[in-house]
Amino acid sequence: MRGKKYILYAVLALVLTLPGVLSIIFFMMTDTISDENKNISLEITDTAGKTYLFENTHDMSLLFYDIIGDDKKALSDSGLGSFKEDDAFKVTVLKDGKKSYYDFFFDRTSPSACIFRAENGKIYKIKADKAIEFIDSAYAAALYPYSNVPQLVLNGHKATPTDIKWEYYSYSSVRHSVDIPTLDAPMNIDMSFLNFSLAFSKSPDKMDIEIKDSLGREFFKGSYAEFVVAGLFSKITDSQNYVCTLNAVWNDIGSDCCGSATYRFNLNVDFDPPGVFWLNAETVECGGFVILSGKHILDKDSIVVSSVPSLDYEPVFYEDGEYIRAIIPIKLSNGLEEIIYQINIKYDGISADLTLKTTVPSLNSNRDYNHSSRVDTSVRTEQNLKELSDFITSSKYGNTVYKSSAFVSPPGSVIRAAFGDTVNNTSSRLDKFTSNGIAFYMYTDGKLSDVKAALSGIVVAAGETKYGGNTVVIEHGLGLRSVYYGLAANYSGYVSVGNIVTEGQTIARGSAKKGYTDGETCYVELWVGDTPVSYRALMTTGFGNDYGKEP
Repeated sequence: MRGKKYILYAVLALVLTLPGVLSIIFFMMTDTISDENKNISLEITDTAGKTYLFENTHDMSLLFYDIIGDDKKALSDSGLGSFKEDDAFKVTVLKDGKKSYYDFFFDRTSPSACIFRAENGKIYKIKADKAIEFIDSAYAAALYPYSNVPQLVLNGHKATPTDIKWEYYSYSSVRHSVDIPTLDAPMNIDMSFLNFSLAFSKSPDKMDIEIKDSLGREFFKGSYAEFVVAGLFSKITDSQNYVCTLNAVWNDIGSDCCGSATYRFNLNVDFDPPGVFWLNAETVECGGFVILSGKHILDKDSIVVSSVPSLDYEPVFYEDGEYIRAIIPIKLSNGLEEIIYQINIKYDGISADLTLKTTVPSLNSNRDYNHSSRVDTSVRTEQNLKELSDFITSSKYGNTVYKSSAFVSPPGSVIRAAFGDTVNNTSSRLDKFTSNGIAFYMYTDGKLSDVKAALSGIVVAAGETKYGGNTVVIEHGLGLRSVYYGLAANYSGYVSVGNIVTEGQTIARGSAKKGYTDGETCYVELWVGDTPVSYRALMTTGFGNDYGKEP
């Protein structure tokens, strides 16, 4: 009995202590494996940075065990060959509680060229059949350019489809489906005027679009190419909202991918056309001027114009119906040589670049001023010239443009000076100056000549100045004015301030010996602001008729 009793005690003791002993043994066996890695046999990070984890029973784990455990593997003689470090799939293998690290390099077009690098730095070839087994798997997606779904960008915004199916083909024409997130509700896309842009990272083989207005009325239905060719966005004339459905199809004929996608978006049109600017000419004679025009400009005072080299002039913009315009004079003093101006215009977030080239004018560099013994050279002072400039520019400029068919030249055959000519006074060689316009003899065939308006406009100033004597100023619009001085005292019998005149209309007859004149010479000049400019560009075209082609 005593022996049986001891046996019973022993059995009870074993039953009570066995769980603890087993726990200790299990803990000792797993102590070398962290909780984090306890159930991980394989970890792969592809070239795109995506990580995959596999249990030790997964086929991928078995494949990589097979690759690195292949007794017949051969060393690579060419090292990495054409592979780069960025081509590596980073693989961590957990076996028998120990981690090992490898770099695998897969070439999807040449499986026999695939290699792996062990922790010791040695590089081994991978058997082609094993390489194919991997590059035919979905885990090699980073090797295939179209494993990623084509990205649609609408007006700079990446679009997410509401429905999509996408597949790509791996090495052995194995088809893989891609799981893609979708949206339940349409996207909201803003469209300012006609700046709508749509682009896919891989162009579809077919793309249809359906557009309805906010009331459900069909605006368009058909192919997107037809929509663009028809220029249907140009039919939008005010701010409104549209509901758009875009269907795209990628065929698998001769391709390594295929799929279809539907995108829905609300197109919110803000009909606020961007400002556009243009010049009426690409070249201009040095000393001449060009007209800068703009359209869709709500605040002309916020336009900023700059140029390299500097224009040495701040353009003043005038309203002209739905346009704004400014005259840009190219000062003769800027240089009598070819210059290329790079003009930049900034307005409301846009930047426009224009190019203007100057040409060298044909000038008389040493013209003698005949009958100059009667000229009062003492009035040719900076103060008197400043007074004349103030007289020309002081009155208010209007928005009206008075169009003219041509510039009316002075009568007679004797031109004593043309624009830009260097003039010598025969009685005083020290009195040498550059002509700002046309100085002409007032008699034709012995008869007194009329002074006629060179262009149509409105008389804005009439009076006497110390330099010009009897002077009349006519405004033509956009800041362009013509100036007539050295006139006879009876000019007031022809025109006065406020009169509207047409080109060729008589504004005075004869000349008076007042100011810088000999009593036989009158002067006609064109000014933009306080800058004299050449009249040559207006000799045939007139003014206000050619503003250049709107872009």
